Amino acid sequence: MSLPPCQRLEPACLYCEEPVYAVEPHKIVHAVLLENGKPTGRRRAAHRECVLREVVGSVGCQRGECPNCGDPPGMSRREAARAAVAFWEAAGGPRRGKPGPRS
Repeated sequence: MSLPPCQRLEPACLYCEEPVYAVEPHKIVHAVLLENGKPTGRRRAAHRECVLREVVGSVGCQRGECPNCGDPPGMSRREAARAAVAFWEAAGGPRRGKPGPRS
């Protein structure tokens, strides 16, 4: 996506390091980051799929291929996150706009 920098929420997603734009589904994440060697609490934007990838795991992890369950080769971190969320949703995970099993 190529939008003007003024529409960016963050220069980089906390997880994939690609820009986060206001028009994309995203979450604000509370993170502890190191600045000059000291931990600092910060609020950072992250893509929806990147946050979900951290929760549901990679495609390989969801298939039970641990301990060698990293992201698919040749994919960027964001592409791998999108693949993980698509796999999770196809397997019955909640879909955007629909209630989950505990809702």
